Amino acid sequence: MNYRIKNILLSLSVVVSSLFIQSCATSTSSTKLYGVERGHPPHSVVLDISGSMGSGTGDTARSDITNQVITQASRSANKIRTGVGALDSLLGNAQNTVVSTARSRTTKLAEARRQLIPFISGLPDGTRFSIIAFNSSYTRFGAGGIAANAQSRSQAIAFVNAFKATGGTRMKTPLEIAINEKPKTIYLISDGKPSESDQAMLIIARRAQSRGIVINTIGVGKDQNQSLLRQIAQITGGIYKSKGLGIGMPNLTNFVR
Repeated sequence: MNYRIKNILLSLSVVVSSLFIQSCATSTSSTKLYGVERGHPPHSVVLDISGSMGSGTGDTARSDITNQVITQASRSANKIRTGVGALDSLLGNAQNTVVSTARSRTTKLAEARRQLIPFISGLPDGTRFSIIAFNSSYTRFGAGGIAANAQSRSQAIAFVNAFKATGGTRMKTPLEIAINEKPKTIYLISDGKPSESDQAMLIIARRAQSRGIVINTIGVGKDQNQSLLRQIAQITGGIYKSKGLGIGMPNLTNFVR
């Protein structure tokens, strides 16, 4: 095969491999969730799985970059295509693979999984925890708090892996449920603005504060209600984090010449 063709296909292979390796990379266990150190148990995670969690600027940016690389490869291929009838098909398949990998592995929900799974894995045996995932409705794991052990951690990870991004952002009820479970620390993660008013959400935050419950808030993406999430954390003595989206991209500048 022509050296130039080999270089093009190798470049695309490197892109795919780099995306896959970086996006899948997670530590086995962690004491942190989105960089927030684990607080006092029991723990409750309240996670937004609304439709917007299935996309994000990280997704778009990576797709843009990979498309640029493929365009470069295609331009190079145009100069050497004579007598190589399979090259168009190879490039098309490579493009589909790269872009689909970028999209599926770099959404906000995919990043939430990468954050949650090591956090769950790192919970010491006997530590009570629960997870509430919400959109237009909500779903629960470990209602009232379940003790961490090998079985419950495995079940919680399976619960997290089953999340699908869909629906709206009704935050009030799941946060109230989490507070009623009487944890010591809540981790509230959202990428958008709740359907309920800020005033209603702050009333709930003050209820948590009166019960000695700390709410750490993590806002992901550009559409988050930064003011509300920051105030919830401040009222309850928690930490507010505004996070970017996921993994970095490899330097692709010199892959295709």
